[in-house]
Amino acid sequence: MGFLHQGNDCTLDRYELVVSTIKEGCLRASRAGLDGVSIHGEVTPRHTPWLLNYLAFSHFIHWPEDSLRDFGRKTLGQVMDGAEEGEAYIELLAHLESGPLTEDQHNELITRTRLATEKVYDPDDRALERVMDRWRLWDWLYVMDQGPMRRHAINTY
Repeated sequence: MGFLHQGNDCTLDRYELVVSTIKEGCLRASRAGLDGVSIHGEVTPRHTPWLLNYLAFSHFIHWPEDSLRDFGRKTLGQVMDGAEEGEAYIELLAHLESGPLTEDQHNELITRTRLATEKVYDPDDRALERVMDRWRLWDWLYVMDQGPMRRHAINTY
């Protein structure tokens, strides 16, 4: 059993998004023949980076060889409105992590955030928790696109 000492309360990156680190840690653990990886000292999943981190752990523990796109389709797709939206989210997140979004990517983010926001107010939707998680993810990414800000300062709940 391995221990991934990233993004928890004992590190400087406690509130940070560490999806890529989790992916790499799970892959290395699998290739080293370990049965699993554990973490401790995390924060609430209501904190959006940790929601993403928890989802990444649940995904890459089972499928360590998967790509981030696979994570988007298989796991984020269950939180979002299907595999295509999950993949779109992880692609925009990866682009944002590496630098500013292009104008087309920025416009796509605005559109997807607007659609997720409208769904929150849909009286016919009975899956409110899923709708709220979807909205929180898009809203967080939208705020991150607005400029430099510490991720732990963004709360959308």
